Amino acid sequence: MQLGRYRLLRKLAVGGMAEVYLAQATGADAVARPIVLKRMLPRFTGEDAFVQMFLDEAELAASLHHPNLCQVFDIGSQVGNHFFTMEYAHGRDARHLLKRLHRARHLPLDALLTIAIGACQGLHYAHTRRDQRGMPLGIVHRDISPSNLVLTYDGFVKIVDFGVAKLGDRDRHARLGPLKGKLAYMSPEQFHGLEVDHRSDLYSLGVVMWELASGRRLFRGTSEQDIAEQITIVGVPSATVGRPDCPAKLDRIIARCVDLDRDQRYESALDLQCDLETFARDARLTASPRSLARVMTDLFPEGTGEPQPPSRPRQLARGTDSPKRVPTEPSSPSTASFDDLRERAPTTAISDEITATGVGLHVKPSTAVANIPQIAVETASTVPASAMVQAPATEARSVPNWALHPLVLVLVGAAISIALGLYGQRLF
Repeated sequence: MQLGRYRLLRKLAVGGMAEVYLAQATGADAVARPIVLKRMLPRFTGEDAFVQMFLDEAELAASLHHPNLCQVFDIGSQVGNHFFTMEYAHGRDARHLLKRLHRARHLPLDALLTIAIGACQGLHYAHTRRDQRGMPLGIVHRDISPSNLVLTYDGFVKIVDFGVAKLGDRDRHARLGPLKGKLAYMSPEQFHGLEVDHRSDLYSLGVVMWELASGRRLFRGTSEQDIAEQITIVGVPSATVGRPDCPAKLDRIIARCVDLDRDQRYESALDLQCDLETFARDARLTASPRSLARVMTDLFPEGTGEPQPPSRPRQLARGTDSPKRVPTEPSSPSTASFDDLRERAPTTAISDEITATGVGLHVKPSTAVANIPQIAVETASTVPASAMVQAPATEARSVPNWALHPLVLVLVGAAISIALGLYGQRLF
């Protein structure tokens, strides 16, 4: 399928208002590299509010150029098809990382610091952006969460999805609903619908850091009301609750990020970054891409090669030459430390080198991702769908007819008798 100058190689996911493809630019001057194309669903093209929301996300992301932000290359429209293209981030989001960690295993502190410092760098850049007149843009991401932090296999961190970002004093999407972002990562002021600033993003990053340190979900409850009470009234417990050996200084840094009173939080992402780097130096930890890459290689050995469009699982039906699709069934809950989340993998996780959330797409819980063609879905355990293909049963080996001939049996018996006789002579 062709859209503008882009050839759509494979559909990766479908969300509430957009779909994501693995694509490649075509033409004599095109660079042969995979990219990601996000296209608005046709049913929304007649809704001005949704079209503007989609284009706002694309324009804002395209104006940001930083190594820790997912880069937007192009914005286009063809016969009512609105789309934009982004860089291919060869890795997994932090939610997948947490799922791969065993309950009895914690993320190494140097990898945790690498993720947190990379996120701080990207946020500080976005928070301090100015327009052409030198006036602050006042960008607030409002959706910092594990699914929006992409970790590449070579150890770099990229923030994605500015679809619900706030720009200055204007809430561009107020007409589409008051709450923006994921409930479990919202700051108290964001949950109450109050005016938010960059300190709201630092709160959300603090929650992510708490979960990276402990390896489990911070806010859990039987209802949204339970989670809301924990966020707005109870507050965040010490990180040592989830990780008893968490250093006291790191615990204090996280606690300051998630203070209920935003005036007590860090004044900027740069201040938070400085404290994290000081802690790393004092604790003699190396916060670097190499540290994170080592963990990614260990947890995702299947993804460390060159990025290639994944092939869908295939199985030949017996007695035919035509392939048939292998069903991907949810497995029973495993020991993955993040499988107690309500956000189960089949709702948002794509078993591919790109995750749906890793390119700025929210897949609604009602979306049947398992039915999306040409992708494999990660369930509670990360067994690849290809491992579910059953090999044909091995046929029993038949005994050759000549082996049962009487003459052969006589000769074999004679040889055995002679051998036993020689062995008896040696004994005596």
